[in-house]
Amino acid sequence: MNLSSIVKTAAFCALLLTAPAFAQTVEVTQNMNFGTVSLTDNASQRQIAFQTNGTATADPQYYFIDSAVIGQVDVTDFPAGVDLIISITPDPATLNGPGNTGTFSIDDYFIVSQGNNFTVPATINTPDGTEIFYVGAILRSQAGAAYNDSNFTTQITVQVECDENGPNGILCDVTP
Repeated sequence: MNLSSIVKTAAFCALLLTAPAFAQTVEVTQNMNFGTVSLTDNASQRQIAFQTNGTATADPQYYFIDSAVIGQVDVTDFPAGVDLIISITPDPATLNGPGNTGTFSIDDYFIVSQGNNFTVPATINTPDGTEIFYVGAILRSQAGAAYNDSNFTTQITVQVECDENGPNGILCDVTP
């Protein structure tokens, strides 16, 4: 097997929460990470895609050294029954490595909440004011690019806002 290079890739979720008047909490409990991989042939664009069950599938040109891990976000202390709007930026995100090397992109974000899959932006309901949701996406290589053995990282922002105009109309008392 020709292992052309080891490419470490990681995408970290950073959160931005509109300033709440209450003590709502939004916490990343697991950063999204596409694992440590070797890309053996990059003649065409190759991808690693998270599935809604939390596993990752990849084109056969990727060899996993360390497994990919889907992101997890915990939301607590919101009013019961409130609808939350989840958005993610930038879309797409670019992962850069050091020096003269190819880049990766991340797009097609989705979240999984209460066993349901939602494209982003998404609206989810919090029946008891708490929710755990998972963040997934697709990582794409740059066709024909050469990659150095390196750690490729980026930061994405997961924004959580109350949907006070939604069907449930519950106020979060969020400061604009």
